Amino acid sequence: MYAIIINGIIEISLGVMMLLFAYGVIPVNPGNQEKSEQWRKKFSKLMKVCGYVIIFLGIMQTVMKAYNLNH
Repeated sequence: MYAIIINGIIEISLGVMMLLFAYGVIPVNPGNQEKSEQWRKKFSKLMKVCGYVIIFLGIMQTVMKAYNLNH
């Protein structure tokens, strides 16, 4: 049971980290602001979509597995 929850937390955390990179809260290259901005312009849309999808799938997978264990 706990392994399922931990697996879900890892997936959700990965999605949150992707969103933090995409929105620029965490810089991709802290030493070079210009490179970070170029990276964000290039990949931010993809990272935002993937981040939200991974969070959604992590939640759904955890809920479905936990539901199947209880029934």
